[in-house]
Parts: sequence; C-alpha cells; structure tokens
Amino acid sequence: MRQDRFRFLRAAALGKNVNSLTDDRVLKEVMRLGALQKKLFIDGKRIGDREYAEVLIAITEYHRALLSRLMAD
Repeated sequence: MRQDRFRFLRAAALGKNVNSLTDDRVLKEVMRLGALQKKLFIDGKRIGDREYAEVLIAITEYHRALLSRLMAD
C-alpha cells in the first residue's frame, strides 16, 4: 500500500496521468477469464461451437477496449 501511494505522488508531481489500481485489477481479471474460456474451449473439444467462440471473442474485444482506454489516459 505504501508503494502505491509513492507511485501516485510521484506521478502527480511529474504531471503524469495516474492509472487506477482498479483498472489494472479489472484488466488482469478479464485476462484470467479469457484464459479460462480458451482452456474450456480447447479442453472440451468444442472447436466449432459458436457459443464458446462468441464468448471468447467478446472477452477479447472487451480486453482490447479496456487496454486501449487505459493507454489513452
């Protein structure tokens, strides 16, 4: 926690944008969910299953959108 405050103060002093830890946590969770969905997709031999593919695509698109938003800030 102390390190987080230091990073915040340093970024603020340098006039840089500060990324929220919540955004970082959400991004990591989306990546984890995508990896789990991919594992289910492959291990379940569900290649060609439209529903699994749609969920995997939605997770990937959300990850990209969140990442681009974070990079723009």
